[in-house]
Amino acid sequence: MVSPGSTPLRSKNQSIRAQARVGPLLIFHIATTADWQAAEASGSYTTSTRGVTLKSEGFIHLSRDSQADEVLSKYYAGATEPLTLLMVDTALLTSPWQFDDVAGALRSFPHIYGPLNPDSVVRATPLTKDASGGWALPTLPASI
Repeated sequence: MVSPGSTPLRSKNQSIRAQARVGPLLIFHIATTADWQAAEASGSYTTSTRGVTLKSEGFIHLSRDSQADEVLSKYYAGATEPLTLLMVDTALLTSPWQFDDVAGALRSFPHIYGPLNPDSVVRATPLTKDASGGWALPTLPASI
């Protein structure tokens, strides 16, 4: 969580590198289906992560394709409500975003510093449970 008045950790030149990429940059967010449906109706998604609002956290948590499975198993394993995987095209975002270093993580994570506009979501896929009862991700296109 980012404390009021503090600056999130950043790798030097992360935003510059992200902006210099060619083509769409895809990042991923796991949402409760109810939160996503409410966002589609209202035109604004403001859930940072499961049970935490954008207002309280200061940003919306997302992941790279290679980080999504770990996020799903670490933070959503006990979720009983339906979940939806959002595939976000950063070129379509209306709020600023950047990669931030996270303590203990090998790679930085993407964060959106404002509401996620639903039209930046190029695919919303309902998640299903696997044979062992755990959440399963679909095959993801490579992102970053």
